[in-house]
Amino acid sequence: YVMDPSSAAPLVLSMIE
Repeated sequence: YVMDPSSAAPLVLSMIE
């Protein structure tokens, strides 16, 4: 997927929770 690392970091954290 096309996304900036800055936006991907919080996104992944949200999936983990």
